[in-house]
Amino acid sequence: MKAVQVRKAHELIIQEVEKPRISNSTDVLVKVKRVGICGSDMHIYHGTNPLATLPRVVGHEVAGKL
Repeated sequence: MKAVQVRKAHELIIQEVEKPRISNSTDVLVKVKRVGICGSDMHIYHGTNPLATLPRVVGHEVAGKL
């Protein structure tokens, strides 16, 4: 599957990553249909989020289906 990763401020890549696996009975696997980029993602991209560690996969506003 594809993921957008910020490697350092103002540098992002689209990379192929391994599909997550279900490891607990309470886990679910969601087929992602859309992902939004919010303000905190923009701060990560610009390098202005002091709590973010890099590299980091961004895009946590997710819509999908089971």
